[in-house]
Amino acid sequence: MFRRTFSSPADSNALVRKLKGKNYLPQYALSLEEKMSWNGSSHCSCLHVAAGLGDSKTVNDIIESGPGEDFLANRDEDGYTALHYAARWGKDAVVDRLIAASQDLIWLRNQSGRTALHLAAMEGAIEAAGKLAKVGGAELISVKDVSGDTAVDHARKRWRPDLADMLVAIAKKSGGSGGGVGRPRPA
Repeated sequence: MFRRTFSSPADSNALVRKLKGKNYLPQYALSLEEKMSWNGSSHCSCLHVAAGLGDSKTVNDIIESGPGEDFLANRDEDGYTALHYAARWGKDAVVDRLIAASQDLIWLRNQSGRTALHLAAMEGAIEAAGKLAKVGGAELISVKDVSGDTAVDHARKRWRPDLADMLVAIAKKSGGSGGGVGRPRPA
C-alpha cells in the first residue's frame, strides 16, 4: 500500500485522503497538507505531518502497514525526514517509534548537513536528543553540519549547557573520549 515514496503532491494527497477515510489520520492532517506549499520537487508525506504533530497513533499505523524503509527515509524538499520533524519538535514517542522501525534514520542529513540530533539540540528537545544520542553514540554526536557545528555546538549556541553536557557524557560513555565533541573551533 505504501511501497513507494511520493514524487508529486498529488500522490501524497491521494494517500492522505485514503488514510483519512480509514481513520488513519486525524481530520486536521489533510487540511494541513493542503496548506503546505508544493513546488513539484517536494516529497513531504503524511508521515512527515503526523511525526511533526506528534501523532504517534498515525505514525504507528503507517509503519505497521509495512511501507518499508524507503518510505520512512522519504525526504521533503529541504531534506527533512519524518525523524527530523519529530526530533525538532520534541515528539519523543514518535522518535522512539521511528528509531525502532529503522535505526538507519538517525544518520540521514538534511540539505544543511544536519541530522535529527542536530535539530533536537537546536530546539532544546532534551529527551529526543538523548534518545538519538544513545542510539548513535559518539559517532553521531560528533557529526558536523555544513557550518562545521556538532549537536553539542548547537546546544551551546542556544544557551542549553545542560543539553550540551548530556551529549558529551553520552559520547564518553559510548566509547568516545568526548574529545573534539563540541570543542570550540580554532579561530
